[in-house]
Amino acid sequence: MSTVNACALEILPMASVELFGYMPEGEPVHRINLQSRVKGVVCGASILTRGATVQEVLVPDKVGQVDDIVLGFHDLEGYNGPTNFCYGGTPGRYANRISQSSFELEHEEAKFVKHSTSANWAGPESGKKHTLHGGECGFDGKVWKIAQGPWVDTDGSHVSLSYTSPDGEMGFPGTLTAHVTYSWKACIENSTYELKIAWSATTDRKTVVNLTNHSYFNLDGVKGATDILESHTATLNCDQWTEVDGDAIPTGKMLDVAGTPMDFRSPKKIGEHIKDAQGGGYDHNFVVRGEAGVDRLVARVESGASGRCLECWATQPGVQFFTMQPASVFDKATTGKFGAVYPVHGGFCVETQHYPDSPNQPSFPSTVLKPGEQYKESCSYRFSVCKDK
Repeated sequence: MSTVNACALEILPMASVELFGYMPEGEPVHRINLQSRVKGVVCGASILTRGATVQEVLVPDKVGQVDDIVLGFHDLEGYNGPTNFCYGGTPGRYANRISQSSFELEHEEAKFVKHSTSANWAGPESGKKHTLHGGECGFDGKVWKIAQGPWVDTDGSHVSLSYTSPDGEMGFPGTLTAHVTYSWKACIENSTYELKIAWSATTDRKTVVNLTNHSYFNLDGVKGATDILESHTATLNCDQWTEVDGDAIPTGKMLDVAGTPMDFRSPKKIGEHIKDAQGGGYDHNFVVRGEAGVDRLVARVESGASGRCLECWATQPGVQFFTMQPASVFDKATTGKFGAVYPVHGGFCVETQHYPDSPNQPSFPSTVLKPGEQYKESCSYRFSVCKDK
């Protein structure tokens, strides 16, 4: 275990590594624990090398009770099983959807080349095959290497993971080297805990890239596996959303949220208008207000029961707000940590990202990465207790 000399500090950052299990092929998977001790209370996040996955987040509620608030599994068998719906993982090389599993890129000599990517998701309306989260075996199913650390300093505890995706993997061009750095920090000045995620990538050939984190949060704790629709209130710093068709593929239009079930500009219960949302639930990309590339507030979610609050800050232009449906897929399909059986709407995701299907939508911010360039984005989840709770 690594620590920092904190005799003069009220916060002690800590970091450790432990074996979590073995993949079917025998490759070891490790769990990295990034923690802080504040006045004897230990909080933190645990990261798996399988999928660069957030496996655990421990934070206090309004009475000081520390609970795990991210859905997932206690063992590797769960993460390798059929009911792991990307819990806490890092999807890639392109998070979210690519229409009909193909896109064109202009390569050498101004030649446009059509790239066919792994088709792993059937559109519910058309039945056409699309690419979701990088294909049949995306980055969330790969074992990442510990590139640096874990280490601790006065800014908290950290670990950096890396994965190299070979040219042609899941149909994507170019050898892409991706890094994700997780940092955990406690701030006694404002009584918050922060999990920061920083992504970077380089390529040897023009390609597309879109990385995010797919953690499912339940601010009342995952032991109870409760429905979040009435207990959780959400605010999104978003004036528009990207319209989608019945297959959840963007049409290219950006629609105003005002006066629609998509309007979360003021705090409201997540379930207030959910039945009127397209598809009977939220699984949509919202356009984050402000300048992309600049760290800014994306979302704020609160639980009236536990008093916990999550703020999400990020540099990316969009956020996928997902409320864990349909029932045909999620309702009681997964037995997770503590033996809890997760219900439909048992958690929510705020996946900061570039827009879905950007490679096929010229009006969307570009996701193209060229040799010599660096993809660089970040997201922070900041946890606290609501002041009025």
